[in-house]
Amino acid sequence: MNLLYYVLIDISVYEHTNLYFKIFLSKKINILKITNKYSVASQIFPEDLSDIAATGFQMIICNRPDHEDIGQPTAKVIAEECKKLEILFYHIPLLNTPFKNKFIKMQQTLVNECDGPVLAYCRSGQRSTLMWHVGLDDDAKF
Repeated sequence: MNLLYYVLIDISVYEHTNLYFKIFLSKKINILKITNKYSVASQIFPEDLSDIAATGFQMIICNRPDHEDIGQPTAKVIAEECKKLEILFYHIPLLNTPFKNKFIKMQQTLVNECDGPVLAYCRSGQRSTLMWHVGLDDDAKF
């Protein structure tokens, strides 16, 4: 991936807790690094996957339902390209909050059991970020 630059942003999620996020910006895709193991992005496309693989991501989780927007690649299209690149792919579509506990647990388990970094994506990255955040209440390790 041709990284142009990154910035650190101090975001206070809790009154007494500061979380540090790195935002990696490229010509194609913006990746928000939440932890060393978990990052989020807005919609990715099949042509982005070789760059994503080159950065070391071993798993991609799609939190976006198919056909949410016109022109959006389906999870199947992304999954097929991931398979070619030997990246694990899972589809956990989230429509809106509150998220179902089974989806939170499923995503936590996938991330915690993956040996390397995981990229989760949705339309803007917000649902994937919230999925990580709500998992903190259950002693999430990611």
